Amino acid sequence: MGERSSKNVSDLTTDVSEDLSELRNLLLAPEQTQLDRLQERLDDPVLRTREVSRLLPGALTLQKDDPVLTAVLTPHVEQAFFTSLRRSPQAIVDAIAPIMGPAIRQAIRQALQSLTQSLNQTVEHSFSLKGLRWRIEAWTTGRPFAEVVLFHTLRYRVEQAFLIHRDTGLLLQHVATETAIVRDQEMVSGMLTAIRNFVHDSFGGQRERDLSSFQVGEFTVWIQQGTNALLAVVIRGTAPETFHDVLQDTLDHIHLTQAEALVAFNGDASSFASTQPNLEACLQSQYEAPAQKPSPVLVVIGFLLLLGLLLWGWGSYRDGQRWDSLVDRLKSEPGLVLITAHDHGGQYELTGLRDPLATDPTSLIAASGLQTDRIRSTWSPYYALDPRLILSRARTILQPPDTVNLALEGEVLVVSGTAQKDWAQEARRIAPFVPGVIRYEDTKLRTGSIAQLIADIERITILFASNSTVIDPGEAKKIPALIIAIRELDDMAIQSHQQVTMECRGSVDAGGSELTNRMLIKARAQAVCSALGESGVGSATMLTTETASIRRPENHATTRSVSLSVGIHPADSAKAGHP
Repeated sequence: MGERSSKNVSDLTTDVSEDLSELRNLLLAPEQTQLDRLQERLDDPVLRTREVSRLLPGALTLQKDDPVLTAVLTPHVEQAFFTSLRRSPQAIVDAIAPIMGPAIRQAIRQALQSLTQSLNQTVEHSFSLKGLRWRIEAWTTGRPFAEVVLFHTLRYRVEQAFLIHRDTGLLLQHVATETAIVRDQEMVSGMLTAIRNFVHDSFGGQRERDLSSFQVGEFTVWIQQGTNALLAVVIRGTAPETFHDVLQDTLDHIHLTQAEALVAFNGDASSFASTQPNLEACLQSQYEAPAQKPSPVLVVIGFLLLLGLLLWGWGSYRDGQRWDSLVDRLKSEPGLVLITAHDHGGQYELTGLRDPLATDPTSLIAASGLQTDRIRSTWSPYYALDPRLILSRARTILQPPDTVNLALEGEVLVVSGTAQKDWAQEARRIAPFVPGVIRYEDTKLRTGSIAQLIADIERITILFASNSTVIDPGEAKKIPALIIAIRELDDMAIQSHQQVTMECRGSVDAGGSELTNRMLIKARAQAVCSALGESGVGSATMLTTETASIRRPENHATTRSVSLSVGIHPADSAKAGHP
């Protein structure tokens, strides 16, 4: 009984389990099938990879603004790029060649243009005074000469451009030239924002009163204000006002293309990298344009015109100087009175008075250097009262001998010296009629005849010491008076057309031998003749030596002497003596 019951219970349990299993299969069969399929997908990597590949593009698109995804993917992308570059560098070259080729060519072209411009400016200013000053500046400052040339020829150059977020003051993008000295861009941006805020808070909160420019040393900073961003540029030199339009157009374009990024800016400036070309377009520069070289033909024509003008001006100036010198010379010349002197555009006219003894004005005009055919001169005769001309006129009229001296003392003609009586009488009669002479005075004039002068000369004796042929100093004082008398006699002989001969006769005492005495006589006569001949005795006088006889007078001193024996003859019959 008991065993039968246990068996029944077991059968019942088995049936119930089967029923439950069938019921479970009926209820959970679809879900189980799905679970099995899910497990199969999870366990199959190929299937899972295929499904992820279909979802990955959309996921990346949805997470394009997620910085976390960018940070995660950046190392893998860089590693993949370097791996591909090492494995197949040619593929990378082929891929970037269409892009880099034009960019490289454009960069080389711009560099060559900049180099050519710099070289042209350097060459143009190397051989000029300005270039010499710049070379000195380059030497003293230690800067390259080309840099100094660019500095002086530069009108303006934009060296840096900053794109700054208006609300936060953070730097969005920055560009600079190769020669610009770039500091910390973030610090510069912060300082610009601080300065702008200071000006904004200190001088009014209206937007039109925002800071637009300020000076920093040799640089000027221009700030262009925008709705969500501002553009600041650092300028060397003086930019034209029209450059504000360039900055405004650039800022408007950035606001248009980066509107969403500016509004949603959260501190990440990487999305503004695309604005770099726009900012680089603001890095403009302008230099002084070199002066265009004129046409060689125009240069030659201009040079010839300038040369002709200079020659004409020099000729006019030179003729003017010569004319002034001529006028001054005519005014100062004795015996000439210049009345008028006119310059009629290169044609000259002179009028005045001329003394007959004055210098001929024609010779002065010829010596002036002016063309004589351009000068018309008229001179009327007159007697000038200039003392020099009066004296010259008196000499011309009176014709005094060489022994007569004429002098003008005021209006008195004073005559001194020695002359024959005939000349003295004739001069006394004519002199008052000489123009300019009021009175004639000849109290200092000595008159005499030829016979009297001969007697005076023959009375003079030159004494010598015993056995000496040298004229004593005391006796030498007689020589000047003797020479004066001989010259007066010579002048009178010339006036009367006669010739004078003089013999120097020596004498000795009888104390020595005859040979010695004759040698002393000759030597003493030659000594006196030499003393007279050195000063010149006149063209009509001949000096000779003659040996006298030996005498024995009471006074031995008077016998040791030399005296002159004078003879006068008609000029054509005079006999020349031996020297």
